Amino acid sequence: MTGIVIFNKDGTLVEPVSGANVQHPRDQKIRAGADKAVQSLHERGYQLAMAYNQEAIEAGYKTIEDALAECRYALELFPQIEFGMFCPSYQGFTCCMVWPDKAAEIRPEDEVEESFRKPDPGMLVLIHRYFDKPPLSDCWMIGDRFEDEQAAEALGCNFMAGDILRSRYLPGWSDLSVSVDELGLVDPDIKAIYRV
Repeated sequence: MTGIVIFNKDGTLVEPVSGANVQHPRDQKIRAGADKAVQSLHERGYQLAMAYNQEAIEAGYKTIEDALAECRYALELFPQIEFGMFCPSYQGFTCCMVWPDKAAEIRPEDEVEESFRKPDPGMLVLIHRYFDKPPLSDCWMIGDRFEDEQAAEALGCNFMAGDILRSRYLPGWSDLSVSVDELGLVDPDIKAIYRV
């Protein structure tokens, strides 16, 4: 086992086909470079999951059924990702853990003390436990929002902006400014060159 990579979904892995917020479950397309990044991490032995807030349910913009279908479609787009988790409420009292063929509702009092809504680390704590608690130095949260970075910090794992990871698989990626640790996640062969 190499470690865990947890992805935020919207803005990191997928974007709406319609150009607005996701209007229906299949209104998602793979962000440029995300498919190759996920495949590379999978081939290198990382255990992959998604964790994201889904407040549109509580706000009344989508149903829980739509959110489950949306998560399953994202898993269909990225079959290397084992499961997704989303928090449907502003308070973070519950989350849904979704696999291609089943789903479970989880409440904090059942599993964790932390709220499930990012920036709190509740979903990340559960994912870390699910994958048998590898060292936090081998765990990454990949996201596009400050709340993703805050959740990673609260758990004690690494964080990388989704743009950096995806850019490795796009023209011009060598122009980015990244840390040696970030470089190691996106391309370990190149990281070895920069180690002193």
